[in-house]
Amino acid sequence: MTKLRAALLAALATAVLAPPTAEAQRPAQQLSVAAQQMRVQLEQRGRRGPLYREVLQLEQMAQRVWQRRGRRGRPGRPAARLERQYRQTRAAVHRAVGLDEALLDTWDEVVFAARNLHGRPWIGQPTPQPHPPQPPPVVAATWSFEGRFERLPVRIQAQSRDQLHQQCLRFARGSRVSHVDDIVVFGARHRNGPGFWDADALCSIAALNARASQAFGMRVTGDVEGLPFSLQGPRPEIERALQTYLPRALRGMTTIDDVTIDGRRYHNGPGFWNAQQVLQMILSQLPAGGGPVVQPATYGGGVIWEAQGDVEGSPFRLQAQSRPQLQQQCLQFVQASGLHHVDDITVNGQRYHNGPGFWDAQGICNLISSQARQSQVRTF
Repeated sequence: MTKLRAALLAALATAVLAPPTAEAQRPAQQLSVAAQQMRVQLEQRGRRGPLYREVLQLEQMAQRVWQRRGRRGRPGRPAARLERQYRQTRAAVHRAVGLDEALLDTWDEVVFAARNLHGRPWIGQPTPQPHPPQPPPVVAATWSFEGRFERLPVRIQAQSRDQLHQQCLRFARGSRVSHVDDIVVFGARHRNGPGFWDADALCSIAALNARASQAFGMRVTGDVEGLPFSLQGPRPEIERALQTYLPRALRGMTTIDDVTIDGRRYHNGPGFWNAQQVLQMILSQLPAGGGPVVQPATYGGGVIWEAQGDVEGSPFRLQAQSRPQLQQQCLQFVQASGLHHVDDITVNGQRYHNGPGFWDAQGICNLISSQARQSQVRTF
């Protein structure tokens, strides 16, 4: 008899403690269970601050509403208190920092359970949509981007590059895009070898590859450790786009040693470049006179001084109307690139090595400007 009683008690305990199925759970019970799961996760992470207390209070209130709920529907006052507590908990979640994906996923379950009480969103949340967020509707636009983030198709059009970036951010964050290392940009596949791209990096890539409906001006293309860029337009527009979005796309990348600019590959054998050095490398490769145009333009002629090559593997292409101007550009390039202990320089195909020691910034630019060549250029 003792063994039988023990077996019955064990079976009863299992039935009571086992989580009910989704079909059998009442919405308030679902809310209580979801809040309990989030509370346990917070405990496991050692987070027992304001957010933990709000989640615990929500769990307890939802449990009381569930237990007191009769056949006529939810009780009025406990439900109203539960609604207020949910809003307080939601505000605490919004204020919290450092919430990982698992916690955010559990919070989504809390929100879903709250919305399902009585089959309508009495908690004050919009009715959940059965499908994930969709890209913005196609409109008459100047800039466009098409591709995929992993398997998620992306097609965005906007009136400006900055608007395209913002639309992309709303879409990517609404789709919970993260840890992406495979993308397609206008049919070409690219892979992040060293790590992953987050939503901001992905949308910065979109901005760096957006296409204008009327392309004109110069063009620069390439990739940085698999991160593609392709820009066309007036030089100031390209410079601004690179300065705005390239550092954001490269944020967190600390082992950059392979860069391709306009089909030419550069490898940093001794070490790595940082994002600012890569930015200066690309900016230094922009031609001074621009590129082909599709709109009527007035052409003029002129003589410029030009020097191109690399400083310890960091490429440069400098063009100016005089040697002093070219030397000033060179100093800006060297300072922005953070070059130190330089003893190898290549200028216009000629390699120079400083055997006894190293060149400082002034010495580097004296050498480069002295080897600059004159050439004809068309200006627009």
